[in-house]
Amino acid sequence: MTELYRPCWAVRFGRFGALLALTASLVACKGRGEDRLPLEARAIQGTYGWGYEVLVDKKVFIHQEYIPAVQGYHGFSSKEDALRVASLAMNKIHLGKVPVISVHELDSLGIAIPRPAAPGSGH
Repeated sequence: MTELYRPCWAVRFGRFGALLALTASLVACKGRGEDRLPLEARAIQGTYGWGYEVLVDKKVFIHQEYIPAVQGYHGFSSKEDALRVASLAMNKIHLGKVPVISVHELDSLGIAIPRPAAPGSGH
C-alpha cells in the first residue's frame, strides 16, 4: 500500500487556509447588517501558563494555549496579558483581517516574550 506524503508546510497552510476561510465567513456575516460580530474572549489556564480563547456566538473560534509568534511553547505570564492579545485578535476579525499576531505586536502590547536559552546553558 502506498502512503501519501504530505509535507509539513502543507499542513500549516491547510490550517491557515481554514482560519482564513472562517474569518472571511465571519466578515461576510457582518456585511449582512449586523453591527458587530458576536465575539468574546476568555482567559484559560493551560499546561504552559495562561492562554486564551476567542468565541463566536458562544463557540470556540480560536483556542490559543501559548504565546503566538514565539518559538516553543510558552504561556502568557498573566491572565491580563492573554486577554490583551485576545482583544487584538478580535479587533483584527472585526476589521476583516486574519487574526495572526506578530512578535512586533506582542512587544507593542508590552507582552513579556521568553527568549531562547543560550547554547550550552543547560536549559
